[in-house]
Amino acid sequence: MPRYSIAADKDSLPEQASRELERTVSQLLETLPARRPLTIGLGGAPGTGKTTLARACAARIDATMVLSLDDYYLPRAQRMSLADAVHPLLANRGVAGTHDIELLASHLAQLKNPGHEEIEIPLFDKQQDERRNRGRFVMKNHVPELVFLEGWIVGVPPQAESDLVAPVNAMEIQSDPHATWRTWVNRALGQYSELLTPLLDLNWQLVAPDWETIIEWRWAQECQLERPWLKSRDEVAAFLAPFQRWCIHAQQNCRSWADHVITLDHRHGPVERIDP
Repeated sequence: MPRYSIAADKDSLPEQASRELERTVSQLLETLPARRPLTIGLGGAPGTGKTTLARACAARIDATMVLSLDDYYLPRAQRMSLADAVHPLLANRGVAGTHDIELLASHLAQLKNPGHEEIEIPLFDKQQDERRNRGRFVMKNHVPELVFLEGWIVGVPPQAESDLVAPVNAMEIQSDPHATWRTWVNRALGQYSELLTPLLDLNWQLVAPDWETIIEWRWAQECQLERPWLKSRDEVAAFLAPFQRWCIHAQQNCRSWADHVITLDHRHGPVERIDP
């Protein structure tokens, strides 16, 4: 099968690669039930291509909306309060507990309701590490046929508490020796599951070959930016370290909860078959 990077911008792909992306999109869209509206969760580790896949699907169906979990990060002041009250690592955005998950759940519920008022979807500025003053607006009573919610931890249930005992990397050994941070984050992830799972009609998961490949892909993304935030592969690895535990958990176990699993090879191309 010809290969392409599913994480690339669709418009920048060569013609043959674009055709392959369209074929993957077609395979997925053909599985959709006829009922509308539908809300689809699209998860996968950072750098796997969630945004590209969601946008490519949205381009094929009218009245489709893509929401990013990243836009629901808590403002910096709230994360600093969590860092003071719970653990210093919570100053950094990314893990469960650093999003306004109640606001997100409220918006997902409203987007299914034809009687909703105008909705302001937040936008997060990653360069400034802060929510923008003004979001994007969904008109009153507008109900999209499809809503894609993409985010690295979308659809992922928490780990068993017994799995939290052993650290998975040097960051956890050095910064979370008593498992305070990871226990709190894992419980927050349980709250995400309780709030979001009932609102998701389908769950799709992208699966990378291994953790080192995830680091490489995220570093490749950073290299494509005009103003990269992370300056080296080592910085990318350090940035991703807090995500590692739950990324591996999702990669190993997603077939037990996902409706479709898109497995990627080392060249970032999807394998021939869409599971299950």
